[in-house]
Amino acid sequence: MICRDATSFSPSEASGAASCEKLRVLLVCSYQWWRALEGYSARIAEGLIARGHEVHFAVRRGSKIEAAMKERGIRTLPVAPRNVVDLPAALRLAWALRTGGYHLAHAQYTRDYGPVVFAGRLAHVPVVLTRHVVSMTSARRIRSMKRASRVIAVSEAVRTILTDQFGLSKDLVVTAYAGLDPSRFQPLTGPRQELPRLGIAQDVPVFGMVTRVEDVKRLDTFIRAAAILKEKHPSARYVIVGAGDIGTYEALARELGVADDVLLTGYAADSAALLREFNAFVAPGELEAFSAAILEAMGCAVPVLASRKGGNVEAVVEGETGLLFPVGDEAALAAAMQTIVENPEQARKWGAAGRLRLETKFNLKNELDSIERIYREVGARQS
Repeated sequence: MICRDATSFSPSEASGAASCEKLRVLLVCSYQWWRALEGYSARIAEGLIARGHEVHFAVRRGSKIEAAMKERGIRTLPVAPRNVVDLPAALRLAWALRTGGYHLAHAQYTRDYGPVVFAGRLAHVPVVLTRHVVSMTSARRIRSMKRASRVIAVSEAVRTILTDQFGLSKDLVVTAYAGLDPSRFQPLTGPRQELPRLGIAQDVPVFGMVTRVEDVKRLDTFIRAAAILKEKHPSARYVIVGAGDIGTYEALARELGVADDVLLTGYAADSAALLREFNAFVAPGELEAFSAAILEAMGCAVPVLASRKGGNVEAVVEGETGLLFPVGDEAALAAAMQTIVENPEQARKWGAAGRLRLETKFNLKNELDSIERIYREVGARQS
């Protein structure tokens, strides 16, 4: 038996101080590079370890997450699959699960679903999968999700797709929002420090994105909205932080006559240092499950202008922490940015409300409480 269900804990126990048997969890991350989901997994691991649980990583030898976890003193096992047909790795993973005394395995990447579910079945160990995207997937991966012990959706938008479009049982799927530690993010209280180094003046309005540079993020909508707003507020500047094919969007900015107003920085190691200096954060993407960048903006007390799509409508409270607009509607986005420029006090109130929303709803403690409860439920069923 693992422990009684976490929903029966007293408030002090729910904070992570409950005295019950610790969990042993194997997190599976098969990518070679450090991406957003590696950060998500590392955050869960460190939080659960701090609560007294034992968390290890199944990784590929030589990967970035292997090195990062070793630096943090977290055990790694080189048994993660290279792809969906890596049967030898799946068998090694099953052996590790069976002999390692793990209560469950947890996979984040869609490509890991099949091998991890297969390994869990061989080892008679429960498997939890997390669905981080709202895009469609293959019938094979849907079958793997249906065979898991529990599927975590990162937003209600994702949960609806899993149950209504993919046909997963409503009892199988549970929503667990991502959370961040508010203390990691500090609102701007003095003059800008980072943006002036990029040639942007102290007193001009600045709108920004922090994102991967790819088509579904709809950078084109942002740049077209900049061209519209330029007619009324020519001093405004627009910053896009993130790696990818920035040349395509630099060309669009030149075509629309805003090349001097739009700055694509490429990758930035400390994107939050730039984000906190924006007048508003813009998230115009068309496939948004639940945006960590929106949470970071909220942590910096920056109001959010987001597309009315997916998890954005769960993160942003329209008229309270920012504004929503239809996907691809550059005129609506331009109008929202104009509201920010012309109503700075209202923008500050929205930013402060966003910070409070992060502190009370989307904080790290709430995320860990949800994950821990799910793990215990799954482990209790297995017992």
